[in-house]
Amino acid sequence: MQKHSLEIVPFYLVCDVSSSMSAEDMQTVDEGIVGLLDEINADPIFDAKVRISIVTYADNAEVLVPMTTDNGFTHLRHVTIQSGAAQFGNLFRFMKFLLARDCRSLAKSHSAVSRPLIFHISKGRPGDEGWLCYFERLMADDFIFRPNIVSYGVRALRKMCSQASPAGVGRKRSFGLWPTTELARVP
Repeated sequence: MQKHSLEIVPFYLVCDVSSSMSAEDMQTVDEGIVGLLDEINADPIFDAKVRISIVTYADNAEVLVPMTTDNGFTHLRHVTIQSGAAQFGNLFRFMKFLLARDCRSLAKSHSAVSRPLIFHISKGRPGDEGWLCYFERLMADDFIFRPNIVSYGVRALRKMCSQASPAGVGRKRSFGLWPTTELARVP
């Protein structure tokens, strides 16, 4: 199998869908996802490199949209509120498994895979104790798929979305996704 020479960036949109989220919060998350996808599409280099997956979590985490190119989104499935608390421990344990699986799969068809990027949108506090040990395992130096994580609270995301004009004219929506230094490569 011939490998593609393009360096791929695994990108995960991770959304809190716990019972702490209101309908307005979920609308903000949906608008935020659309805004992120618009920003990715606006950058042809990043658009060519990025592979996106959407993960939701409450008591448990699950993949809503499996790893795909942004062009694979013909429509956006609206995320819905689930019962239960935002279990960060279950989320971080699941993400460690998912990152390893997806990055290994991407490495089979691409010559380079960048360090994964997680964009985490949450209402706030974890609903479980002991979550920090799972976060530390996800971020451990010996985990070769250790991600970069950008976290946004729903209120901050709402403010950002409200500052963007509907037609893309005026203020530019910016989620600060493009690091000033190159993303680390996965060995």
